[in-house]
Amino acid sequence: MRTEAYNAFTRPIAAVRESARWTVALAVCLVVCALALGISATAQTIITFDPPGSVLTEAIAINNSGTITGAYLDANNLAHGFVRSSNGAITSFDVPGQGTQSGQGVNGADSINPRGEITGFYTDDGYVFHGYLRAREGSFVTFDAPGAGTGYLQGTFPQNINPAGVIAGQYFDASNVRHGFVRASDGTITSFDAPSAGTGPGQGTIPAGADGLNPAGVITGAYINIGSRR
Repeated sequence: MRTEAYNAFTRPIAAVRESARWTVALAVCLVVCALALGISATAQTIITFDPPGSVLTEAIAINNSGTITGAYLDANNLAHGFVRSSNGAITSFDVPGQGTQSGQGVNGADSINPRGEITGFYTDDGYVFHGYLRAREGSFVTFDAPGAGTGYLQGTFPQNINPAGVIAGQYFDASNVRHGFVRASDGTITSFDAPSAGTGPGQGTIPAGADGLNPAGVITGAYINIGSRR
């Protein structure tokens, strides 16, 4: 696996998920059930799983019906997405147009809504990132935010999808500045920047990666300006 600033699970400009919510210690995923208040530790059920062919698995999101989505690396360092149904059946998926070189592929399956729609991002043969929407039955729509850069490690990074199919995320422009975007269910994409967001490389607007978009379409996140993050 590449150990530079980028490999199949690292993100450009010191990583999109700067909260380090998924630091990998084990190449195995855990499903932890029955963690509600008042239930003792002895009542918990823990299930471990890996998609077939995985050497490194990252489970990223789960919806209310217990369907899980995420990404994994195979033995050739290619990244793939997966969806695990509540009965334990695992389906791997690849996005049309994804790259086939080391570290490329479905680098993120970041959010799943109650309808089973998944959004995330993939890399092409030039290590440029693009967004995708996967329908429950397995069809794909790919998209790019207007103004997204087309250089190495630039592009579009969807991070959330709500019950109505609205998607929120961020993109890196040609100068490596971050901007937020929201994609309506009809495919219309609107960019936005927080007031006072910086305009230098690595600065800008960063919608929250987990639960950053609610059913009403309200988005939360952070922004970086010169020398600080808010």
